[in-house]
Amino acid sequence: MAPLVEQRQIVPTGSNEGVLTGMLVSAPVKTVLRAGWQVKHSYIHTPLRYDEALGLLTDPGDDEF
Repeated sequence: MAPLVEQRQIVPTGSNEGVLTGMLVSAPVKTVLRAGWQVKHSYIHTPLRYDEALGLLTDPGDDEF
């Protein structure tokens, strides 16, 4: 099963406090709104699935061009 995007590492303290150290990905707005989201350390966190080979797993109907 692919890991959740929101489970990436965030630096909790120090000079880089709040800096996301994991991978950032773009996501269709429709997908994020449907899944729900929170802002943590100025980053949007959402429980979407990410596959290392395929990328972010979304409904094809949400694709934006």
